[in-house]
Amino acid sequence: MAELKAAANTSTPTTPISSNLYIVVPGDNLMGIARKLYGNPYLYVKLIELNKDTYPSLLDNPNLIYAGWQLKY
Repeated sequence: MAELKAAANTSTPTTPISSNLYIVVPGDNLMGIARKLYGNPYLYVKLIELNKDTYPSLLDNPNLIYAGWQLKY
């Protein structure tokens, strides 16, 4: 866990912190994150599917995400 915190402190807003975890920064949205990670903004539904257990509000309102969330991809 300490490794993730250290990585989070040194990563830039557009860089994932690990090979399968992305930390949301202010101004992010799921389509933009999907574009960065997958090259296709419409794969935002994949982000919802992977993270719905941790962030169930994604199912009701995928436009509402918060800085600091750690999204699996």
